[in-house]
Amino acid sequence: SYYGAYVTSTIASGKILSVDIEKAKQAPGFVRYIDRSDLPGCNLFGEIKKDDVIFPDDHKIQYHGQMIGTVIAKTPNQAQYAAKLVEVQYQEDPNPIVTLDQAIANKSFFEELQEFPYTVSRGDVNKALLLSDLSFVEGEVSFGSQYAFYMENQTTYATPIEDGRMTLYISTQDPSGVQHTVAEAMDVRQNQIEAVVRRIGGGFGSKGSQSVRSTVVAAVAANVVKRPVCVALDRDTDMRTVGKRHACYAKYKAGVDASGTIKVLDINFYLAAGYSYDESPLVVMTANSAMENAYFIENFRSKGNLCRLNTASSTAVRTFGSMQGIFVMESVINRVASFLKLPVAFVQKKNFYVPDSGQKTCQGDLISSADCTLDEVFEQAISASKYLQRQELVTKFNNENRWRKRGLGIMPLKYAHTFMIANQGAQISIFKDGSVVVATSGVEMGQGLNTKVAQTAAHFLNVPLGMIQVSLSGSKDCPNSGVSAASSASSAS
Repeated sequence: SYYGAYVTSTIASGKILSVDIEKAKQAPGFVRYIDRSDLPGCNLFGEIKKDDVIFPDDHKIQYHGQMIGTVIAKTPNQAQYAAKLVEVQYQEDPNPIVTLDQAIANKSFFEELQEFPYTVSRGDVNKALLLSDLSFVEGEVSFGSQYAFYMENQTTYATPIEDGRMTLYISTQDPSGVQHTVAEAMDVRQNQIEAVVRRIGGGFGSKGSQSVRSTVVAAVAANVVKRPVCVALDRDTDMRTVGKRHACYAKYKAGVDASGTIKVLDINFYLAAGYSYDESPLVVMTANSAMENAYFIENFRSKGNLCRLNTASSTAVRTFGSMQGIFVMESVINRVASFLKLPVAFVQKKNFYVPDSGQKTCQGDLISSADCTLDEVFEQAISASKYLQRQELVTKFNNENRWRKRGLGIMPLKYAHTFMIANQGAQISIFKDGSVVVATSGVEMGQGLNTKVAQTAAHFLNVPLGMIQVSLSGSKDCPNSGVSAASSASSAS
């Protein structure tokens, strides 16, 4: 096998003037340099909109760490060493946009896509903001990005086989999605590409669309050198090139009465999308669905904005969108409590959904006592944790210590648990001796999916667990499947 190592951009925005590989060619074990000219098919990919690039188009650099090309060598260390010897000359843009503040100031936004609305609302917010009997609280809140930090980096082992076919062993949450993209990039039929996953060392959402680039590179290299090629990013390269959680900035204005009830809330939030759409429109929509959290606010509006930056495309990271929305909402609750000098838990409970009162979420879901036990669970949590007594101890400690402070919090959580459960499949093969092989489209990533599948098959087939073998997840046995995400793959498979 040969091994690949990225050559990455050292600027955030600009144009490639030249790439000199002469020194790299003299390095021990050097085999080949792979770039855009070796790609036979489509250079674009994307689950929502195809605006992500595999190799730079028209020599254009759009973010620091962008993969320019890949060195193929006989060992991983030799590939990494030779990649560092590749010399790239740039024409650098002096004003890249790398922060949310810069994007907002320069009005650098992605347009809203019709199928992913960026605004949700209830009631008449503009009218309610003029009410004279309310006190108004305004504020802003922000937090940065976050790398998924999976245990195993982006990795693909590509093996060319007969008749122009190729098998890809990938660390991905989306075997079928990656397979389809590789087929387009290689300009071959989808049945010529087989994507296989045994298990992955963590994913957290960042091994969906982000698995594509390293897989295409491995496939292109294997096609060129006519032997297996492994592209396994080292941690530094993975952190430079792979998208992260969307950084968020939000401004809000809340109108509250003396009892602590929020009568109107207007939120305008901004997400750092990076240089392409990736899954960002879905993240905005998810953030909006979570923004009101567990509270009913009669007049409510949340408007999202996707900011275009010269950074790697932000992507799915655990609870994408939901975390941003809930964080903003709980910040508002805390600010209102501080303004009214009321306990945070009191303000939270004051604004909870009221089951069987006709209240609906902004998405139109009716709040019923059959589904919403919020008050009961909240009281149980306060009682079981001795929250009030411990809060008194925290207050006493903070009053007695000038420099050291403690904090204690409790919060409700509304989380949509039916995300992406479609297009999963399974295939069961029963042999003459009664043994069984089960193949599913779900990807094992440390959450016990294969164990659950084996137990379920053994139960329904009425055979001992030892007679069940769970096969590799792959595009051949379970084609056109959906991504394993949001803890849904076990149920869907």
